[in-house]
Order: sequence, then C-alpha cells, then structure tokens
Amino acid sequence: MQISELEAPVRLEVHKMTSLDKNIWQRNVRLLEEYCGKAIAEIEREYNDAITGIEFEMQKKIHREPDPALIRKYYETCNTYLFELSACDSLREQQREYHKVARFFSQHKINKIMDFGGGVGGFCVFMKERGLDTTYFDVVGNTSRYAERKFKKLGLAITAVYDFNALEDESFDAIHTADCLEHVPHLMELFGKLTPKLKKDGYFILKATFSGGGIHLRENEKYRDIAFFIDQLAERKLRFLGQLKDDRLSFNVNKIIPNYGMLAVYIQYRKKHSGNYLVFRKQA
Repeated sequence: MQISELEAPVRLEVHKMTSLDKNIWQRNVRLLEEYCGKAIAEIEREYNDAITGIEFEMQKKIHREPDPALIRKYYETCNTYLFELSACDSLREQQREYHKVARFFSQHKINKIMDFGGGVGGFCVFMKERGLDTTYFDVVGNTSRYAERKFKKLGLAITAVYDFNALEDESFDAIHTADCLEHVPHLMELFGKLTPKLKKDGYFILKATFSGGGIHLRENEKYRDIAFFIDQLAERKLRFLGQLKDDRLSFNVNKIIPNYGMLAVYIQYRKKHSGNYLVFRKQA
C-alpha cells in the first residue's frame, strides 16, 4: 500500500492570532519565559524552526512507520507542545469550550475528574480554579514537566499521574480528553484501561480529529466513521449520549459578541464528530 506524503506544518505566528484572550496569554507567556529562560519571541522562533525541521522529520518517520515505542519517544522528548498548546489554550474559543465543559460538570454535580492527555495543563488549571478535584494524566516528558511546574507556580493542588496502576478503579465522576485520541496507538486497548477508572454512571467526554497523517496515526482513521466508533465504545461499556451544546440563545449571542457566558448546556443526540465534544456514559 502506497503511503501519501505528509504535508509540511504551518508556522504558528501569535501576532496574527486575533482571538487570543490577552489575560490568559499574558499569564502563559510569563510561565513559559520563566520555565524556558528565554523571551517569548525566541521561544516562538525555535518552535517554528523545529516544526519545519527536526520535529517534522520525526513526524514523517512516524507517518511511515508508526511504531508505538517511537511514538512514545517522540512525546517524551519533543519541546514544541510547550509553545503550541500554550498559544492554543489562550484562544477565546478554546476557553469557551472549557466553560462549556465546566457548565456540564456543574449541571451534573461532577466533582472528581481526570484529563487524559493533559498537555501543558490548561484544562486542569481551568477546572481546578473552579474548585474541582482534578487529576492530570499524560506521558512523562518535557511537556508534563512543564505542566507540573505550572501547577506549582499557580499554587494549584493538581494530581499528576503517569501510570494506570496508580489509579483506583471507579474513582472518577468524569474523564475528559481533547485532541489526544488520534495520537494513541491501539486505541481501543486504551479505553479498556480508562473505562474501569470511571465510577458507575460516570461520564466520558471526548473530542478527537481522526485524520490520518504524521502523529495523527493512520490506524485511527477508521474511527472517523462515527457509527463504528460508537459501536466500538459500546463494546467497552460506554454508551453514546450525543454532542455537548450550549443553549441556543447563548450560542447566537456569542456569534455576534464573543463571550464566555452561557445559560446552560445540553446534549443533542447527533452522530457526528464535527469538532464537537461527544458525551458517553459508563454502563454497568
């Protein structure tokens, strides 16, 4: 089978990002500069050099030969996520997604949560600042070390875990993951490890882009078929509820005047990825 060439990544230039939440970005800049010991302009330049150079070469290698050991090594050693995820985390639309999930947690009286594939820890910080019992889970590496340093600097007691065996079964009200599953080899084996960590009737909230290529593993392209994906999770005791939506009035107001306010959220039964959070619930 012929493997298509991987497209070169687009350079990330923060000064062209018009939807940054300036307060969040300024905090992230301060934390990044302190951790890296460099000015943000230099961090950005080094990031763009890496994603079009050495990091891109590694991604092409993974694209050709998606070996689990090589994939793990990539996430253990790469530095690029520090800048990329800090910038994306500072976008107003990303912060609004966090507000949407927080509203869901509030409406369903959810308190103890885990963020799987927590990256630089933006989601965990957001939820902990709103009083939730929050656990961070990711691969040990440069990104997770920065996240733990970030939690400490912000004075937030967020538990960082890197081994499934360190987690008790039926210990979480909800597990959240976003933009992570497409990177995971043998994905259904992962759900076999995660689902037991949910309490009875616990929620699994996820967002994924199963587009093959590079570190978006080609083996996971099959999960773009939403019906197939839902059936696979049903076999692992996760029942599909629908897409997470904010109320219609808040949605329309936000289109005119971007804001974080929403009166409520609800679940719409719609079998489609389309960039939305999908909500599943654990079955007995």
